Amino acid sequence: MITKFNFYLKEPSADTETLIYMFCSFAGQRLKYSTREKIHPNYWNEKTQRAKKNFAGYYTLNGYLDKVKQIAQDLIREAIGGNKQLTVEILRESLNNKLQAPQSKMSSPLT
Repeated sequence: MITKFNFYLKEPSADTETLIYMFCSFAGQRLKYSTREKIHPNYWNEKTQRAKKNFAGYYTLNGYLDKVKQIAQDLIREAIGGNKQLTVEILRESLNNKLQAPQSKMSSPLT
């Protein structure tokens, strides 16, 4: 299965900070997921879909975006490998659980 990930700004022409969304296409479905992170469009590189180096927290923000993508990839792989149903809603809930829960209490509706 081909999975595609892209990061886009909610309002790319805004004069203030705007949310960063991850779009994930898998199995004919498309998830739009808010990373809950914001950045001013002046500091966003549309080509690389990451924060520019002149953004004070670029390293941390870009690392977080990589983490969100990696977790989504892992959840998709886990579902395919376990022959489990995967919908946009299940993936969104699983991402929320992995990104918001403390390490010791992480759970996935895929298990």
